[in-house]
Amino acid sequence: METDDRVSVKYIKTTHIPLKMAVAHNPSEILAVVDNNDNIINKAPREEVHARGMWHREICCFIINLKKQLLLQRRKDNHLWDGSCAGHFPFSQTYEEAVIRETEEELGIHVEPNDLKELAKEKLAVCSKINNRFAKVFVVQKDIPLEIYKIDKAEVEEVKYFSKAEINALLLSNEVTPTSKYLIGKYILALL
Repeated sequence: METDDRVSVKYIKTTHIPLKMAVAHNPSEILAVVDNNDNIINKAPREEVHARGMWHREICCFIINLKKQLLLQRRKDNHLWDGSCAGHFPFSQTYEEAVIRETEEELGIHVEPNDLKELAKEKLAVCSKINNRFAKVFVVQKDIPLEIYKIDKAEVEEVKYFSKAEINALLLSNEVTPTSKYLIGKYILALL
């Protein structure tokens, strides 16, 4: 399979940046460093990856219940609404392993590999800080009642299901992370 070095990059402007992260992610966690086609070329600590603007990997997952409501989490570090779960992941994990781990860590639920539907892989760069990454976007369409979630209070303030009308209104506000605004608008709204 041939690869194309002309992968387009979506640059995302941020409007709200926390001065200090309330959630301490492990700066020495070893991440995969990737090339323009998402091939692993090296590995480095998270702190170095961000300081040097190295391309790395991340997952974004959106959970939609049977009422076609979207679960969002309010992040502890910046108090903004974000995808159901998301995150960087260690060098040793695949995208699929990472999304399963992140749902367990952040939301306290277990999803099976067959619950996951991959929607896309995006090459994203945040303009206001150095966080250049390939993000695989997954959706889980499953009825999971709110009371089932056991959120990680160190990372997540709350979770809530939103209707399509509520999501449309929320996307017009500054209460959603720029990356989630972009991904919801491009991939998720059509599923609600």
